[in-house]
Amino acid sequence: MAPKKKKQKLTTRLNIEITTDLLLQFKEVKGVFPSYLIGMKPDVFLIIKSPTIISSENLLAEGSSLVVRYTYLGDVYRFKTEVLGTNHEPFKVTFLSYPNVVEKIEFRNTQRVLCLFPATLSYDKSKISGMITDISLGGCKFRTDAIEQVEGLLLKKEGDVSLQFQLLGHEGTTEYQGKIKKVEFDMNFSLGIGFRNMDDNARQVIASYVENASEYYL
Repeated sequence: MAPKKKKQKLTTRLNIEITTDLLLQFKEVKGVFPSYLIGMKPDVFLIIKSPTIISSENLLAEGSSLVVRYTYLGDVYRFKTEVLGTNHEPFKVTFLSYPNVVEKIEFRNTQRVLCLFPATLSYDKSKISGMITDISLGGCKFRTDAIEQVEGLLLKKEGDVSLQFQLLGHEGTTEYQGKIKKVEFDMNFSLGIGFRNMDDNARQVIASYVENASEYYL
């Protein structure tokens, strides 16, 4: 299936989480420079790890302009900003102006929405309680604080798992088969899971939920 044509729209909402990976681009040099978000004061400034830049110019000088790109829930976001200042002790960080406008570029074939409902993940002979925090027809994110129970999943990328959960507005618990696509560890343990072998009824249930929930994110 050909990928869905990318769709762009402007939004003033900065959808981002602490530790999100960033790609920085400066007008003065070619290429992009990796960094990540350390903190922020909404509507005032962002704090990022100072990127390593080899250049004859001080690209991180106060007032320097740059473009920042990052991904959130599978979509690419882009915004223009300026350097407010840098700090070298105890860590090298850079302060950026809070963006006035953020450009969202959607690449997904299936729409993903935020959610929060209980789920049980099963693998081998283990059952782990957690929460589904986003979902689409293609997959979902499962979070849990049962760290000790999921240690065996740290090396299970592409491993088979099953999820049991009930979508709001629909009766009964359904079991979904999936494969682990991404493993993350921040304040909690989370797994990006891709659905597989869904029957028509399960697909319709998720599609209906995503369509109804997406009205709140426009």
